[in-house]
Amino acid sequence: CKQLGGRTPGPILTPRPQKLASWVKDHCSDLYENCASSKCCKDEKMQCFEQHPGHAWCLYKCLSNHMKFSHHHQCAREAKANTSEECKYNNKTWTCRELGPRTLPSWGWPSLFCAHVMRFHSYEVGIVKLQLQQDQTFRGGIFACDQYAVYASDVAGGTLLGMGPYGPVRTRWFRSAPVWRSSDNTAANTLLFMNFWEAVRWDLQYKCCNWTIKADPDAVLLPDRLRRVLSYRMGSTNFITTCNKHFRFALMFGATEAISTQGLERYFWNENVCRSLPWQAWGEDKWMSICLQNLGVAPVFDGGLVGDNQCYGVDCRNHQHSAYHPFKDAKSWMSCYWTARR
Repeated sequence: CKQLGGRTPGPILTPRPQKLASWVKDHCSDLYENCASSKCCKDEKMQCFEQHPGHAWCLYKCLSNHMKFSHHHQCAREAKANTSEECKYNNKTWTCRELGPRTLPSWGWPSLFCAHVMRFHSYEVGIVKLQLQQDQTFRGGIFACDQYAVYASDVAGGTLLGMGPYGPVRTRWFRSAPVWRSSDNTAANTLLFMNFWEAVRWDLQYKCCNWTIKADPDAVLLPDRLRRVLSYRMGSTNFITTCNKHFRFALMFGATEAISTQGLERYFWNENVCRSLPWQAWGEDKWMSICLQNLGVAPVFDGGLVGDNQCYGVDCRNHQHSAYHPFKDAKSWMSCYWTARR
């Protein structure tokens, strides 16, 4: 049974908004209600988790009081007669077996596909994991977008990070590349991000949505605010530039990059044009800004979209921003989020 060659690809199914069937309201169970019989939940993002055979409850995630939230898979495997402290919730032992499907969240407008490029062996993983430890009411970071993905080149694809609105969140691998110093004394990481965008292209998840948002893990992203801003930029092949300080023209700073689906597809179809630019001395944000403009993708300047300490400064109390950067540890990231939400 040695595999020879690749599997013949079938049709690619891009995620689309799902409308809940009319029977869900009548048949499925309420939050914290016994769902052992219905095996489904009325509320968005909820999953029916088994405590023990015959008793199950609609929860966002099982064993949510544990910092290491992959334990519920272990508990499900061990199932019956499990007395492990790791598998206790409110002093009761749970199997945490998933019964039926998770109830999908509704999408916002315009729809957002948000992605991180993350170094797994760095402080960034702590920021991402802390977001995934929050409950279903949390509205910050890429996991509050309609679709999301976390890309990492320094760890195997499929590495578990936590539980999100669609269930387990795992890394996606892309090819690594060397990084050096740019002419602006920042990271000359263009080649690395060429590989990232190539992975996004072939994953095809970006086609789900009106906009693709590349957000650094240390950027505090507020998707609800971002949607309001981008709703006025619909219908065009465009991208958002966010900083024109000390530059000949405004750039799309890398902390939070917003590109319309039409703009991103134009890049994918003309990638060779952008690879022929003298990118070796540039950071990826400068390269992508120049690339998109050369391809006829219209830049739209919004200096208030991101509060960035590397441009105009950052103040988490300023409610006009849709993102704040940089916050390089989980505690300061979360502090900025709660300040911005007040």
